[in-house]
Amino acid sequence: MGKTVQVAADRAYDQSRTVLPAEVARGTYMQNPPGLAALKLMHLLIAKAGGRMGEDVEHRVRLSEVRGVEGLRNHDRASLAPLFAELQAAVLIHDDTEKKRLTIGGLLDIAEVDYRDELSGDLVISWYFSRMF
Repeated sequence: MGKTVQVAADRAYDQSRTVLPAEVARGTYMQNPPGLAALKLMHLLIAKAGGRMGEDVEHRVRLSEVRGVEGLRNHDRASLAPLFAELQAAVLIHDDTEKKRLTIGGLLDIAEVDYRDELSGDLVISWYFSRMF
């Protein structure tokens, strides 16, 4: 995942390109893979975090930015919950044969939807990536 973090940092301000960990794209190390809408959300989360996705920091995005992604335009608090549940349920397994270490983890540590201003439609989504990155 280290190369993914570097590529994400290099493309942090290039909205014309997306970054997805090769392990996720190939699905070779993933159990319970998320569906298409959840993967689109994951692309956005990675793009927003950029090179900081490997750091233990809170990342944020507004619902209006989520709705700017084709295929995610009609989501709200209720419909985001199952997408984050899919991302949370995905399990990555990486066997580093050189270090003789098997690592099992997920995509996200935690995600929160702040809906204090839900009437205005201005929800704030925050998340932490897991230590797998």
